[in-house]
Amino acid sequence: MHELIVIFINFSVPILEAIGVGLIIWGSMIAIFRLLKIEFKNSFNDKLIPWQRVRTNFGQKMVLGLEFFLAGDIVTTIADPSSDALVQLGLIVVIRTVLSYFLVQEVAKYKEKDA
Repeated sequence: MHELIVIFINFSVPILEAIGVGLIIWGSMIAIFRLLKIEFKNSFNDKLIPWQRVRTNFGQKMVLGLEFFLAGDIVTTIADPSSDALVQLGLIVVIRTVLSYFLVQEVAKYKEKDA
């Protein structure tokens, strides 16, 4: 049974990580498109268009992408629960939690301004 779980994990982790990469790339492409649109509008208009909404949307996709990476790391550690793997997972969780925290704070700050 353990071998089946390991096979499933080895199959599913790259999918989780690919989803995380896809979300970050998708968010980046949307942000770039919107920034170009804002720049184009600003070059023909004296009124400045705020970039907060672009940053908020991009930050949300970054946080979601990081969550998929974290899920992949957790599932990988389930397959190999050695001491080294647990320490590495703990460090990854701390780093990603700090990144996610600050991204969420920035998104919340801009949502408050937008409301």
